Amino acid sequence: MVATVAILVVPVSLQIISRYTQLIPSYIWTEELSRFLFIWMVMLGAMVGIKEGTHFEVDIWPELSRRANAMLRIISNLFVLIFALVFVYWGIKFVEFGWYQESELAELPMGRPMTQAAMSPGTAALVLFGSFFILIALRVPVAFALGLACLPPLLFELRLSPMVLFNETFKSYNSFILLAVPFFLLTANLMNIGGITDRLVHLSRTMVGNWPGSLAQINVLLSVFFAGISGSSTADAASQSKIFIEAQTKEGYDLSFSIAITAVSAVLAVIIPPSILMIVWGGVLSVSIGALYLAGILPGLLIAGAQMATVHVYAKIYNYPVYPRATLREFFCSAAQSVPALMT
Repeated sequence: MVATVAILVVPVSLQIISRYTQLIPSYIWTEELSRFLFIWMVMLGAMVGIKEGTHFEVDIWPELSRRANAMLRIISNLFVLIFALVFVYWGIKFVEFGWYQESELAELPMGRPMTQAAMSPGTAALVLFGSFFILIALRVPVAFALGLACLPPLLFELRLSPMVLFNETFKSYNSFILLAVPFFLLTANLMNIGGITDRLVHLSRTMVGNWPGSLAQINVLLSVFFAGISGSSTADAASQSKIFIEAQTKEGYDLSFSIAITAVSAVLAVIIPPSILMIVWGGVLSVSIGALYLAGILPGLLIAGAQMATVHVYAKIYNYPVYPRATLREFFCSAAQSVPALMT
């Protein structure tokens, strides 16, 4: 995956530099090559996710025994295997279909979009949603449950073909706009490695550390900062849960409250720009991403304010600890150290 991202950086950089500057010629093939590499990265990422067990699942059976959990895991993996076999079989046909065709710009082999026949809305809804929720109940990863739910109509409807699934998958990721997603995540990881997260934590402490429920207030404010860097609520929750949940419980915060405030504050990352969800939404529905960004700033800040007010009330009721007020010198020093992160 690291190698894929590293290779992806080259055509994307050439495309961006040639688009906005006159430093290099305008290479028209870089955008198309970037999109194809992104599709490869998505497929490789799906395989890595299966290997490492990182696909998102919905657990609606939390009280099962170890034996029952093992059986449910076997059933879930069996459905994933079925989906993989379908992908292999029809994927080969998809490759054969487009092997002798060429893309418009880079002249690379690719398939043409297929037309999809209409289907009864009621039947489609019943089959699709019914299959999806059954698979979710069996703890099949959501990504595979969505794909498997599409298979019955494609297999049993004579006017359709399972190749539609591959064609639509290809078209969904064949978007230059979606390339922003891995680069946002890459930026967030690089910032974590570089220690910028620690600087933002210190800056947040100098700003709201003297408020009731100091550590929880810092948690929310850091989510606001982090939302403007990563654009991913998952990345936000993953990074801040390691920092704050254990620290809050050690300082006397209730565990459920610590988990809750970390989870709800992470949602700010999909509202405050740059939001990965807004990029996906704008790319799929052809909506202005800039307009979505402008529309998300004020609601995101209002939600953050509401969360901090809630923390204030809880802190007063349960007498959560408060840090000493930071001096202006400490604030300006922290702000100066955090400028690289805040300017991204």
